[in-house]
Amino acid sequence: MTDADVRSMPASTWERAALAMGSDAVVHASVYGDAAFTAEQRRIFARVWNFCCHESELADAGRFVTLSVAGSPILVTRDRDGTLRGFFNTCRHRGSRVVGEACGQTRSFQCPYHHWTYGLDGSLRSVPGEEAYECRPFDKRDFGLVPVRVDAVGGLVFCCLDPDGPSLGDFLGERTAALIEGVLGAGRFEVAEQRVLPHGVNWKLWPENWRDGYHVPFVHQRSLGPISPPGEYHLLGNGHAQQCLRATQAYLSDETWRQLMSDPLPGVAPDEAWNLTLFPDTLLFLRGNVFFIERQEKVGPRHTVLQCRVLGLAGDTDEQRRNRRLAWQIWYEGPISTEDHPVIDEQQIGLGTVGPQCSLIARGPAASTGLRGDDNRLRTFWDAWRQWMGTTDNAWAVSESARW
Repeated sequence: MTDADVRSMPASTWERAALAMGSDAVVHASVYGDAAFTAEQRRIFARVWNFCCHESELADAGRFVTLSVAGSPILVTRDRDGTLRGFFNTCRHRGSRVVGEACGQTRSFQCPYHHWTYGLDGSLRSVPGEEAYECRPFDKRDFGLVPVRVDAVGGLVFCCLDPDGPSLGDFLGERTAALIEGVLGAGRFEVAEQRVLPHGVNWKLWPENWRDGYHVPFVHQRSLGPISPPGEYHLLGNGHAQQCLRATQAYLSDETWRQLMSDPLPGVAPDEAWNLTLFPDTLLFLRGNVFFIERQEKVGPRHTVLQCRVLGLAGDTDEQRRNRRLAWQIWYEGPISTEDHPVIDEQQIGLGTVGPQCSLIARGPAASTGLRGDDNRLRTFWDAWRQWMGTTDNAWAVSESARW
């Protein structure tokens, strides 16, 4: 679509100036609505690789984690042979969710409804009253849990619901995979802490915010702004992007600065930092002595649950754990809870207007690297969104009133 095509679309007076910047620089409010959310589950999340957990959460046979992907309940576990496995968490009998706990360890999985029991490899092992099926051709081998593709890079476990989709390596790309392996492959990591933060906003507002450096001097002027000056960003392909950061002491006390710079991760400089945003909705954040991961459970069009995992090293002392937790709180948990969260609430409210429907992601020329304030990292997100959604615009019109 050319700029001329965009300008020829029906639009209200206050939208025309935005549309004149080109369709790739404008996001229509329809993408944050119910119809787009429903389509995204099928067209994006059911086809891409979704972050599930860290391998330390599945360290032993029978350890498991459950989550929701594209509206489907998913079960990820490690079998008796040490193999990572993923399944749809749905009983083959009457469709009940088999495992209701978020995580745990077990020798088998038993449906709570009629007690059909499955092995760690997903095979159906036991059916109460199995003899009642003798009147029909029933073979337990045909009714195991339905498998889901799982794979890992740098200890990060991903799943893909599409059996014909790309490999994890192809989805991430060489540069993105190398960044992950370069840090997480250099030591024995484990999840030290987890946090859950429910939020009444559309899921896309968080990936946008993670990629938006323009807000930092304003929203974080008393927290991150002085102590986290930007480096360059890098577009990595397939909708993934990296933002390099630096660290300065600024207003921090000598003791706090010492704690933040102590015990850097293997191969990482004490002041080294970057965030890596994986399309569609995962954030990986490196900060000298700590690494953390943010993923989302998408409950509805305006209901998201942020799940954060803080990684440390196996064998950390209590003091090292405290220092890593402090780093997570200063660099991320504090600012996101007290500063990002309120302004994103305001953004969600504003997007509900029946007035101006276009928002801008027009800062900076097209480039694969540049300054933090540019919008190229947002535009590459929307490039990938359009590709997976099969549309040419950052819009999801469902009626004449929702069109450009």
